[in-house]
Amino acid sequence: MSRQRRWLIRGLLQAPLLVLVLGQAGCASTQPTKTADVGLKVDVLQLDDGGFRVELRRDEPLREWLFLRTPAIDMRERWRWLSDGAVLEKRGKRDIVVLPKARRVLRFEVPPDDRFVQADYSLTQTFANDAGVVLYVGHFAAAEESACPETVNASPPCTAQGAVSYWLMPRPGAHVWLNATLSEQSVQWLDTDSDGTMAYFGSVKPEVVGDAQILLDPNLPQWMRDELPAFMSTLVDRYTTGYGQALGFTPRLLFSFGGGHPRRTSLYGGVVDRMVALSVLGDLWLEPSEQARQRYLYLIAHEVAHLWNGGQFRHDHSTGASWLHEGNADAAARAAGFELGLFDEATLWSERTSALGSCLRDANEPLNEAGKRGNFSIYYSCGEVIELLVEGAARKVGQPALAHWRYLFAQLGNDNNEYDQEAYLAAVGVVTSDLDLVEFIRRWVEKGLPSNEALYQRLAESGVQLEGLGDDNVGRAQFAALMHVFQLDCPKGFSLSHRPEGVQVRGNGSCVLLPDQWLDIESIAGVPVTDSGAALVETIARACEHFDPLPVVGWLKEDHDLGSEELPDRVQVEIPMGCHKPFRFVELTGWAQ
Repeated sequence: MSRQRRWLIRGLLQAPLLVLVLGQAGCASTQPTKTADVGLKVDVLQLDDGGFRVELRRDEPLREWLFLRTPAIDMRERWRWLSDGAVLEKRGKRDIVVLPKARRVLRFEVPPDDRFVQADYSLTQTFANDAGVVLYVGHFAAAEESACPETVNASPPCTAQGAVSYWLMPRPGAHVWLNATLSEQSVQWLDTDSDGTMAYFGSVKPEVVGDAQILLDPNLPQWMRDELPAFMSTLVDRYTTGYGQALGFTPRLLFSFGGGHPRRTSLYGGVVDRMVALSVLGDLWLEPSEQARQRYLYLIAHEVAHLWNGGQFRHDHSTGASWLHEGNADAAARAAGFELGLFDEATLWSERTSALGSCLRDANEPLNEAGKRGNFSIYYSCGEVIELLVEGAARKVGQPALAHWRYLFAQLGNDNNEYDQEAYLAAVGVVTSDLDLVEFIRRWVEKGLPSNEALYQRLAESGVQLEGLGDDNVGRAQFAALMHVFQLDCPKGFSLSHRPEGVQVRGNGSCVLLPDQWLDIESIAGVPVTDSGAALVETIARACEHFDPLPVVGWLKEDHDLGSEELPDRVQVEIPMGCHKPFRFVELTGWAQ
């Protein structure tokens, strides 16, 4: 049968030859399961080469079709436009297809290997050795441009002027897995929130593991397959207790492996439509090194937390407060990893210090507007720091770490499962009885931190003892000064730890002078970092006042081989650090922030 013929009779193929329902059906089936005003119909047909032919249909004709999700790269320039005269135009960050005249239908084809990571979700994730492909259909949603003003601060920026009805059809010999439905014929899914979903096209079938459904790339390294079921089951039990809520749906996980690669390494995760989607690429994952295990299982812990704060309950994106769910997922995953033995206490606090270092790069601006500034990473880092503040305050009154989330979710129900910043802050106030902390967080996210010192003071008051953040003013000042020195070189974070022989800084991949390297610091601008009291703070402050260089002398070792427990011999170096802005520490020196 020709592709065109299969496309034309798509609507007749509603009685599948094979439909296997593995659990809760959710909103995927061979027949519509929801009633809603449909503003856009999307037919997706998998082609013989693994690509996809897509047809968008509206009741009202449209000349300019605005795609609702903006990719991070020029993804749609690789698509083949089938509608006569269709031209793709870039208007700022927007992708708009312009037709010669208004039409009700727009047709195009998508190549099978569009693996690029987008602003939120990849369009496709391919399984190794042609074992299948995962398609994120949200990138196909389109609407009238006038209905989507660019000032809208949400993700996606607007709805498709009604629900989006998707029909998905696999190529011959394959099936499609969508939600809990496995079918060799067409599957329908209704998107009432413009969030999109992920569907698997191929021959692999999902497994039922405990209460979860898991579809794994058959080429996934065996150690990753072996560790996943028990770890995920433990996480679900842990989070059910911590959040005080059992999931009202069947957890689902989809995992693709792009194959080994000697120079490229990636680890990607996301949650959409109550499903965890993971993807890995590179030689690093072929063997279970300590570093590989930590990164892999930590990502799972982060994404599974989203089944509660983004699946069971939904965050109102209209304020841009993504720090709510991302910060909570980071903090919950970090705590789970430590308590389940994934890493030790030193690593736990080193990672939390790294989050603080990343956060302080942009903390003086409103956190809610970080996305507008293009700094999405601090939703994670600053969100985690806020969680540490709240958890510390909760512990002081005898409450567990997730007590504020447990209280928040208990106030919601099936009829209202959406929360926002104000609901979160109200829960913080009830659980901690610390209204000053509530106002501190509100001021931070809406206007920016008044000063870094104000945050250090709050951390100390909440009993959060980051490495080097002592009880005395001198200890906090030295910690603040050292953090200040390395923020310019490492915009996305670094860890800072005190050791008997001195201070150690570990840079991540974002660092320019310290990329994935460890530096045991001896002195900064000639001042020893040990037993120097306020002298080091004053030296850094004077240099930063005039943006003078700050030579850092220490012993360097590279962390280039994540699979090796033995690091190369240390090399003594002098690194020319500098300041990105003046350093002020109000309580100690009287300098104005």
